Amino acid sequence: MPTTIAFIAKNLEVSINGPVRWGKSILSVKPGVYIVCQKFSTCSPKFDINAINDWLLIAPSLSVGSIPHSSVNVAIICNELLKFWIPDESILYVGRSEQIRRRVYQYYGTPLGAKGPHHGGYWIKTLASLCTFYIYWIEDADYINLEKKVIKLFSSNVSKPYRNTSTFWTDEYLPFANLKMPGSKRKKHLIKHPY
Repeated sequence: MPTTIAFIAKNLEVSINGPVRWGKSILSVKPGVYIVCQKFSTCSPKFDINAINDWLLIAPSLSVGSIPHSSVNVAIICNELLKFWIPDESILYVGRSEQIRRRVYQYYGTPLGAKGPHHGGYWIKTLASLCTFYIYWIEDADYINLEKKVIKLFSSNVSKPYRNTSTFWTDEYLPFANLKMPGSKRKKHLIKHPY
Protein backbone atom coordinates (compact mmCIF):
# COMPACT_ATOMS: atom_id res chain seq x y z
CA MET A 1 0.00 0.00 0.00
CA PRO A 2 1.51 3.37 -0.93
CA THR A 3 2.54 5.70 1.87
CA THR A 4 0.60 8.95 1.95
CA ILE A 5 0.96 12.12 3.99
CA ALA A 6 -2.26 11.25 5.81
CA PHE A 7 -0.91 7.77 6.59
CA ILE A 8 2.25 9.29 8.11
CA ALA A 9 0.24 11.77 10.19
CA LYS A 10 -2.04 9.04 11.53
CA ASN A 11 0.59 6.40 12.24
CA LEU A 12 3.18 8.71 13.77
CA GLU A 13 0.60 10.94 15.44
CA VAL A 14 2.13 14.13 14.08
CA SER A 15 0.75 17.35 12.67
CA ILE A 16 1.85 17.89 9.07
CA ASN A 17 2.04 21.37 7.54
CA GLY A 18 1.73 22.39 3.92
CA PRO A 19 1.87 21.74 1.17
CA VAL A 20 3.76 24.34 -0.80
CA ARG A 21 4.78 23.90 -4.43
CA TRP A 22 8.41 23.12 -5.21
CA GLY A 23 10.39 26.37 -5.30
CA LYS A 24 8.05 28.23 -2.95
CA SER A 25 9.14 29.43 0.47
CA ILE A 26 8.31 27.54 3.65
CA LEU A 27 7.61 29.86 6.56
CA SER A 28 8.79 27.57 9.37
CA VAL A 29 12.11 28.44 10.99
CA LYS A 30 11.76 25.54 13.42
CA PRO A 31 13.58 22.21 13.31
CA GLY A 32 11.84 19.28 11.70
CA VAL A 33 11.37 17.03 8.73
CA TYR A 34 10.28 17.87 5.19
CA ILE A 35 8.75 15.52 2.64
CA VAL A 36 8.82 16.00 -1.13
CA CYS A 37 5.91 14.42 -3.01
CA GLN A 38 4.45 14.26 -6.44
CA LYS A 39 0.70 14.74 -6.63
CA PHE A 40 0.12 11.28 -8.06
CA SER A 41 2.30 8.21 -8.30
CA THR A 42 3.60 7.34 -11.77
CA CYS A 43 4.59 4.01 -13.28
CA SER A 44 7.85 5.44 -14.52
CA PRO A 45 9.47 8.83 -14.07
CA LYS A 46 10.13 11.42 -16.74
CA PHE A 47 13.76 12.43 -16.54
CA ASP A 48 15.12 15.88 -17.31
CA ILE A 49 17.58 15.10 -20.10
CA ASN A 50 19.09 18.61 -20.06
CA ALA A 51 19.67 18.48 -16.28
CA ILE A 52 21.38 15.09 -16.58
CA ASN A 53 23.57 16.32 -19.46
CA ASP A 54 24.54 19.33 -17.33
CA TRP A 55 25.30 16.96 -14.45
CA LEU A 56 27.75 15.06 -16.64
CA LEU A 57 29.54 18.36 -17.35
CA ILE A 58 29.58 19.53 -13.72
CA ALA A 59 30.76 16.18 -12.29
CA PRO A 60 33.74 15.22 -14.47
CA SER A 61 34.48 12.01 -12.55
CA LEU A 62 30.92 10.66 -12.46
CA SER A 63 30.84 6.98 -13.32
CA VAL A 64 28.25 4.20 -13.22
CA GLY A 65 29.61 0.89 -12.01
CA SER A 66 32.59 -0.01 -14.18
CA ILE A 67 31.56 2.47 -16.89
CA PRO A 68 33.97 5.42 -16.83
CA HIS A 69 32.84 9.02 -17.16
CA SER A 70 33.95 9.16 -20.79
CA SER A 71 31.42 6.44 -21.65
CA VAL A 72 28.55 7.43 -19.34
CA ASN A 73 25.53 8.97 -21.05
CA VAL A 74 21.99 9.98 -20.14
CA ALA A 75 20.53 6.55 -20.96
CA ILE A 76 22.98 4.77 -18.66
CA ILE A 77 22.18 7.12 -15.78
CA CYS A 78 18.42 6.85 -16.35
CA ASN A 79 18.60 3.05 -16.43
CA GLU A 80 20.42 3.04 -13.10
CA LEU A 81 17.94 5.45 -11.50
CA LEU A 82 14.94 3.44 -12.78
CA LYS A 83 16.03 0.46 -10.69
CA PHE A 84 14.99 2.41 -7.58
CA TRP A 85 11.69 3.88 -8.74
CA ILE A 86 8.70 2.53 -6.81
CA PRO A 87 5.76 3.00 -9.21
CA ASP A 88 2.90 3.42 -6.76
CA GLU A 89 4.66 5.77 -4.34
CA SER A 90 4.23 9.54 -4.48
CA ILE A 91 6.72 10.38 -1.70
CA LEU A 92 10.09 11.00 -3.32
CA TYR A 93 12.33 12.34 -0.54
CA VAL A 94 12.38 12.81 3.22
CA GLY A 95 14.88 15.26 4.71
CA ARG A 96 15.57 16.85 8.08
CA SER A 97 16.95 20.12 9.35
CA GLU A 98 17.58 22.32 12.37
CA GLN A 99 15.69 24.99 10.44
CA ILE A 100 13.27 23.75 7.80
CA ARG A 101 12.94 26.94 5.74
CA ARG A 102 16.70 27.44 5.36
CA ARG A 103 17.36 23.80 4.47
CA VAL A 104 14.60 23.60 1.88
CA TYR A 105 15.83 26.87 0.34
CA GLN A 106 19.32 25.34 0.11
CA TYR A 107 17.81 22.21 -1.45
CA TYR A 108 16.07 24.25 -4.13
CA GLY A 109 19.24 26.14 -4.95
CA THR A 110 21.79 23.32 -5.13
CA PRO A 111 22.24 22.28 -8.77
CA LEU A 112 22.53 18.64 -9.72
CA GLY A 113 26.22 17.75 -9.41
CA ALA A 114 27.11 20.52 -6.94
CA LYS A 115 28.62 19.56 -3.58
CA GLY A 116 26.62 22.06 -1.59
CA PRO A 117 25.07 23.65 0.21
CA HIS A 118 22.61 20.70 0.15
CA HIS A 119 23.42 17.82 -2.15
CA GLY A 120 21.32 15.27 -0.21
CA GLY A 121 18.39 13.93 -2.20
CA TYR A 122 20.06 14.99 -5.43
CA TRP A 123 18.34 12.29 -7.50
CA ILE A 124 15.17 14.36 -7.37
CA LYS A 125 16.90 16.96 -9.57
CA THR A 126 17.05 14.38 -12.39
CA LEU A 127 13.26 14.49 -12.72
CA ALA A 128 11.53 16.63 -15.34
CA SER A 129 8.51 17.64 -13.32
CA LEU A 130 10.04 19.40 -10.29
CA CYS A 131 7.69 22.37 -10.55
CA THR A 132 4.71 20.05 -9.99
CA PHE A 133 6.03 18.61 -6.72
CA TYR A 134 4.80 19.55 -3.26
CA ILE A 135 6.59 19.90 0.04
CA TYR A 136 5.07 19.10 3.41
CA TRP A 137 6.80 19.55 6.74
CA ILE A 138 6.60 18.44 10.35
CA GLU A 139 8.00 20.69 13.07
CA ASP A 140 9.79 18.68 15.76
CA ALA A 141 12.82 19.37 17.97
CA ASP A 142 13.70 15.66 17.76
CA TYR A 143 13.99 15.86 13.98
CA ILE A 144 16.76 13.26 13.68
CA ASN A 145 14.61 10.52 15.19
CA LEU A 146 11.51 11.76 13.39
CA GLU A 147 13.25 11.43 10.01
CA LYS A 148 14.15 7.82 10.88
CA LYS A 149 10.55 7.11 11.90
CA VAL A 150 9.12 8.56 8.69
CA ILE A 151 11.53 6.63 6.46
CA LYS A 152 11.08 3.38 8.42
CA LEU A 153 7.30 3.75 8.12
CA PHE A 154 7.68 4.29 4.36
CA SER A 155 10.00 1.27 4.12
CA SER A 156 7.65 -1.04 6.00
CA ASN A 157 4.69 0.09 3.91
CA VAL A 158 6.04 -0.44 0.37
CA SER A 159 3.54 -2.48 -1.63
CA LYS A 160 4.21 -6.21 -1.90
CA PRO A 161 4.50 -6.23 -5.71
CA TYR A 162 7.55 -3.95 -5.43
CA ARG A 163 9.30 -5.78 -2.60
CA ASN A 164 12.18 -8.12 -3.35
CA THR A 165 11.85 -7.54 -7.07
CA SER A 166 15.54 -6.88 -7.53
CA THR A 167 18.87 -7.37 -5.87
CA PHE A 168 19.48 -3.62 -5.93
CA TRP A 169 17.65 -3.01 -2.67
CA THR A 170 18.93 -3.51 0.83
CA ASP A 171 16.33 -4.95 3.19
CA GLU A 172 15.02 -1.39 3.60
CA TYR A 173 13.05 0.43 0.91
CA LEU A 174 13.61 4.15 0.58
CA PRO A 175 11.90 7.03 -1.19
CA PHE A 176 13.41 7.55 -4.65
CA ALA A 177 15.80 10.39 -3.73
CA ASN A 178 16.85 9.07 -0.30
CA LEU A 179 20.11 7.23 -0.77
CA LYS A 180 20.53 6.02 2.80
CA MET A 181 18.42 4.90 5.72
CA PRO A 182 19.53 7.22 8.55
CA GLY A 183 22.14 5.40 10.62
CA SER A 184 21.98 2.33 8.40
CA LYS A 185 22.68 0.98 4.92
CA ARG A 186 22.99 2.84 1.63
CA LYS A 187 21.10 2.00 -1.55
CA LYS A 188 23.09 -0.42 -3.68
CA HIS A 189 23.31 1.94 -6.62
CA LEU A 190 26.28 2.17 -8.97
CA ILE A 191 26.54 5.95 -9.41
CA LYS A 192 29.94 7.11 -8.19
CA HIS A 193 31.50 10.58 -7.82
CA PRO A 194 28.21 12.43 -8.45
CA TYR A 195 29.69 15.85 -7.47
